[in-house]
Amino acid sequence: MGAAPDRCTDPRVANPDTIYSTRGYYLDPFDPDLAGLDIDGALVRELDPLFHLVLDAGNRAWLGAKTEKVDRARVGVVLGNICLPTDRANALCRAVLGEKAGVPRAAPPHR
Repeated sequence: MGAAPDRCTDPRVANPDTIYSTRGYYLDPFDPDLAGLDIDGALVRELDPLFHLVLDAGNRAWLGAKTEKVDRARVGVVLGNICLPTDRANALCRAVLGEKAGVPRAAPPHR
């Protein structure tokens, strides 16, 4: 259950730890289209829904663009999310990026 709106809203824009509007768009959960992407679907399911949206929209944009002459090996996307580093986030990063960079995979931390 979330906090009451009056506890976290403030009409000042960019005031730390508050929001200035209670309006928003709420997207129903969905499975992103990962066709043609070199990414593990099980890994994607563990990610924040924001990443699902970005992966889906980015993949659709790529598939709709003229990319025949583009060397896919030279294309990449960096996704970020505002959060403090955690053991789990660090382990996930090592598991995904470290494998490609030759860094040994660490065991995921216990939840």
